[in-house]
Amino acid sequence: MNVVAILLGLTEGAINIYIQTRAILMKPVRPNMDTVFACMTVLVPLFAELILVFRVAAVYPPHKLSRLGRLGVYIPVATFKLARIANDIVFIARWAQFNRHSLNPLQTGQASWDLPNAKIEWFLQFFDTTYTSGLFLVRLQRSKTCQKKSGLSCAEPALVKGSSCLVAAHVGQADIRICTVALSSRIRTLFWIAVSNYMVPVVLNLAQLILAFRDPSFIHGSYIFIVNNYVQIIGVLLATIWATGTQFAESARQGVDVHPLVSEIRFVANNKNGTSPVSTYPGHLAGDISLGTEAGLEGSDMEGPVLAK
Repeated sequence: MNVVAILLGLTEGAINIYIQTRAILMKPVRPNMDTVFACMTVLVPLFAELILVFRVAAVYPPHKLSRLGRLGVYIPVATFKLARIANDIVFIARWAQFNRHSLNPLQTGQASWDLPNAKIEWFLQFFDTTYTSGLFLVRLQRSKTCQKKSGLSCAEPALVKGSSCLVAAHVGQADIRICTVALSSRIRTLFWIAVSNYMVPVVLNLAQLILAFRDPSFIHGSYIFIVNNYVQIIGVLLATIWATGTQFAESARQGVDVHPLVSEIRFVANNKNGTSPVSTYPGHLAGDISLGTEAGLEGSDMEGPVLAK
């Protein structure tokens, strides 16, 4: 669907270039082509935000929500979308009617600018974008806390039998470092998702509404409207990338292809001849410790672990 959204955006841009080129060359534009462009300007933001709805469904699975939760998440989204579709159908019908009786696209655009449909669309788009993006950002905020994986928590060192305190200390420090990096990465992700998927589109929506009520000409408002279409495409692309990562992380927490925080621990055992052969036990942390214990690498035989990256 993201590929389709990009193709729709490119098609909208190509049609706009064609219309502007014909206008510069003082050549007439076919009324049907002008109507197609109006349809594209309405279809592109709706389709891009429909992708965002699917991404919301990915991070808020309906089967994992209560009945009240499903109503709270999806009823407002569906209401906004249906209201916008109905309003856009009326707008396109009025546009086609104006286009049949006008001499050039500028007259059609100016006549459509004075209709209430554009203002209604941008009001609905403002609240729709705010609500849907808010769902996304709340979900991201909740998932930024480093959770337990493979039986370990971020600030809690692993408890190992015998004289393995050094192992616990090293593992605890490694967990804290990993969780610190993960938290900073989540904060950066939160910032970029907020900027691309909420702040910029909402600011552009507000600019469109201000121009719709204050500017009698449709030229400036149409510029912002077209820019906002492409901003929304980029925003849902970033949201899709994050949603895919969230699905993978939740599958890992459920035990599907879980990778350990520390992939390998190496123990150095002293021999009587003074040499120090290295025994490596790959695999999960629990498996590494149990193997080391079974091999008798505890007490005075274990100098200390070497954590391999």
